[in-house]
Amino acid sequence: MALALAGAARTPAPAGITYATPEALSFFARDAEFPQALAAAVRDLRLDFAFVPAAYPDADEAAAAVIEAGAAVAWAVEGPLGITLAERGWTASIALAATDPAALADDLEVRTLAASEEVDRGLAAGATVLVIADDLASSEGPLVPPDFAFDEVFPRMARLVEVALDEDVPAVLHTDGDARAFLHAAHAAGFAGIHAGGGLRWEAFARLHAAARADGLAVVGGLPTLELADGEAAAVRVGTLARYVEEYTRE
Repeated sequence: MALALAGAARTPAPAGITYATPEALSFFARDAEFPQALAAAVRDLRLDFAFVPAAYPDADEAAAAVIEAGAAVAWAVEGPLGITLAERGWTASIALAATDPAALADDLEVRTLAASEEVDRGLAAGATVLVIADDLASSEGPLVPPDFAFDEVFPRMARLVEVALDEDVPAVLHTDGDARAFLHAAHAAGFAGIHAGGGLRWEAFARLHAAARADGLAVVGGLPTLELADGEAAAVRVGTLARYVEEYTRE
């Protein structure tokens, strides 16, 4: 996966599992704990990588299980923005981001320091890729003013990315929605790729994919969950499109 993020060609492309819930993973190992179920999915699907959310209480054990199953660990850390907004209240915090962004700076700094400790933990657990998760967008576009994100959020993310890069571990930004407004800033912050598109249907995801590649970012993902939820025929369609995503986004 790290080679793919660096731009190395590979056929077929690396395949992995991102934010799979323990409930979804029970299909592969009924009644098993998260680490064992995730490892079972890796083995059964012959995956190259798996996301391991640092916030899970058994994340370190899950990382070890994924490595033992023969896949790379993408260690997913909650970014400073999302936790700050959740703790302070989304509506009030988004309003502050537009009118008085300095009022959020102290909380963002505290959360960045905490996230840095989680990054260190993931590197110690053998992570091959770092994922920083902060939902900056919805299907309609940015959730927070882009200038606020550029001035207050991305510089702090860049510090987290630097910790990983010092260990030769590339970083991926996760955000839901149409994140095209933030792609250039993500590249400038040191991210090698983006895992995005939650809440988007295929056509919107394809536009995001094309914009990300134009900004020098690899794209992790390709199976929009909204379309997967439309039934078996829709899932087959979107899976087929994902196989040919490069050709699709050039049209």
